[in-house]
Amino acid sequence: MFDQIYKDFENAVDTNKFYSKYSANRVSTRFLLIRSLDKSDLENLFLSKTGNVMPAGAKGPQPFKHLYNTNITIEEVIAYIESKRPEILDLRRSENEGLINLIANFDIVNCGIETDKIDDIVKRMVRDKSIKTKEQFEEKLNDTLLPKTANYVRWSFYNQITNDVIEEILYHNEKIIPTLRKIHDIDFFVKIENEIIPFDLKITHISSEFFDLYRKGLIESDGPDNYVLGEDLKEIEVVKSFYKDNKRRLNLPNFGGKTINELLELLQRKNDEEANMFLSEMYQARERAVISIQDEIRKLEWWNYKYQGPRLFKNNNRFFIFLAYTNVFEDGRALKGNIEVIREKINEVLATISLETLHTVKYKYEKQADINGDYVTQVISAYIYDRK
Repeated sequence: MFDQIYKDFENAVDTNKFYSKYSANRVSTRFLLIRSLDKSDLENLFLSKTGNVMPAGAKGPQPFKHLYNTNITIEEVIAYIESKRPEILDLRRSENEGLINLIANFDIVNCGIETDKIDDIVKRMVRDKSIKTKEQFEEKLNDTLLPKTANYVRWSFYNQITNDVIEEILYHNEKIIPTLRKIHDIDFFVKIENEIIPFDLKITHISSEFFDLYRKGLIESDGPDNYVLGEDLKEIEVVKSFYKDNKRRLNLPNFGGKTINELLELLQRKNDEEANMFLSEMYQARERAVISIQDEIRKLEWWNYKYQGPRLFKNNNRFFIFLAYTNVFEDGRALKGNIEVIREKINEVLATISLETLHTVKYKYEKQADINGDYVTQVISAYIYDRK
């Protein structure tokens, strides 16, 4: 049976379906806890349960299978993981020493590369047929490629060190059971009453696309989706409508391809009374939305599953940390640096979590034929907002 379970998990796009398929007698829980162990841990537990050294040459899935086929219990695996917690925390503290000060003094910049692929801007430059002289090449290299690459590295570094510190915060909480090795789609387990539930950590800002649909209206539904779209204008449509109506009067450029923030900045530069009143209304509406979302967090959770990209699609349980600014039309990614606020919010959420308050998300995915379908998953969320 192990071979089939292992194959199903490794190939799972819908990991929540995997949990359900093997939920009888908590088979999936036991399997995943064993799957989260490193090879040395598997060997130690195998020896303690059987009195024998694990067979020589065991590799790939074999060490997991050897331990799985013993009579080791879920409680024994958890007790072993808990015995390793001080060691894990000591290592994390050592690795993260000084990072909180570094984060506090780090200048946040935009990533600069939307697709997160440096190759994209390199290819655009090397294929740029407008470059005819060495001087033109050096100018484009120094003015375009290198600044964007540097910003990408800065953001990637900041992103990684804040992730490391936030993971350490989670590992200090007694309701979190850490994995002892990297395992796809699972960063840790959460003890909720008598259940041990796997979760993937997602720290993310709120997309402008979500604010569009939030303004349009998200109406509760009994169908395959938690919500269906309302009939109001999207946030960007409200701005474009005003912009279009006043374009000639204010001598504004075409709005094609511009973000909502860019359109608002163009209007702001005109310092026009009517435009200023409109801007005030838009900023007030955005602030109200950000504050209201904390009481409607299920809408945000649903959106992040429903509209995820097909390339990295997964239907797994997620522990979201959502970040948002109240007073600007910019993503709140820099709020990842508010470590103490995040620590307080994580512990507050975990202190009150129960099977009854655990959120269930259901959604119909419709972006790619081979993964389209109806999905159900479970979510925990921490929501953090502030002024910039």
